[in-house]
This record gives sequence, structure tokens and C-alpha cells, in this order.
Amino acid sequence: MNLHNSTILITGGGSGLGAATARLLTTAGAYTIVIFSSLQRPITQHA
Repeated sequence: MNLHNSTILITGGGSGLGAATARLLTTAGAYTIVIFSSLQRPITQHA
């Protein structure tokens, strides 16, 4: 599957499976939009 230049929305991407999926899709060339909610930790970039 060619994901290059695709835009993908991932919910629950702050940790675990969602974060791993975001990293994998970014590595495959996709643009990822990661949504997560956490008021107790700072936002970090997963690229």
C-alpha cells in the first residue's frame, strides 16, 4: 500500500499502539495528525 503524501488522522496517539502507529505511518511517508488528551504530560513530537 502506498501511503506517501497521504494524510491520516490518529486518535489516541499519545502513547502505546496509537503512538506506534503514528511513527510507522510517518516512516511510510504519510502525513499524520495525532489527537490525544493529556493534561498531565507535555506534548511531544513523535516524528
